[in-house]
Amino acid sequence: MIRTFNMLGRPNDTFQLTSTVTATALAAAKLTDGGRNLCAMMITVETNDVKIALGGATPILGAAGLGHVLKKDLPPEYIVGESACSSFVYITAVGVAHGVLQITPFYTG
Repeated sequence: MIRTFNMLGRPNDTFQLTSTVTATALAAAKLTDGGRNLCAMMITVETNDVKIALGGATPILGAAGLGHVLKKDLPPEYIVGESACSSFVYITAVGVAHGVLQITPFYTG
């Protein structure tokens, strides 16, 4: 038997988040699962573009503001690392065209 190492941790149930015009972090309940820390996320955008930021930065609504734009209908994006996941913040990219994120969390252990 060949053993493999999964650096993304163990997947948990996929959930949805809808962006708003206010920058929002993940709920505290999503950062741990049974004592295991959130260590990675697989993210796709289902509807409108969403901006994200990590590491304490706050994404800003609007085309010229701070933040990485995640676009719909593209392959999944991966956020890897406990610090990156715990500092994940998202906001609607432009106007009031709110976006829906599909997120699969991965937990340590």
